[in-house]
Amino acid sequence: MAGRDAEELAAWLRTHPGAEVVCRDGSLVYRQGITDGAPNAVEVSDRFHLWQGLSKRVGDTAAAHRSWLPSAVLKRHRRHRAKRHRPIRPKPGPAATRRTSSMRCTR
Repeated sequence: MAGRDAEELAAWLRTHPGAEVVCRDGSLVYRQGITDGAPNAVEVSDRFHLWQGLSKRVGDTAAAHRSWLPSAVLKRHRRHRAKRHRPIRPKPGPAATRRTSSMRCTR
């Protein structure tokens, strides 16, 4: 098709009946053309525009909640650091390294 015109798309779909699934981008012009030309067709997004839309929404959500991020990251960092910097246990003395028989351990 030459342009991005809703009526042109609708006319093309009417001359090619039987479209059950139509892949489109987020354009409202294409939405209108598909609705007019193939009202029973299922509209799906192509992979590129699906990922582009998802990426934008994730970015918008992250930006909207950015003020929450520092406190959440700081809490996790403190927990992780506390686990990582535990005091080293002293090495066991000679009594702890002495071997005992398995019979003695069961009593």
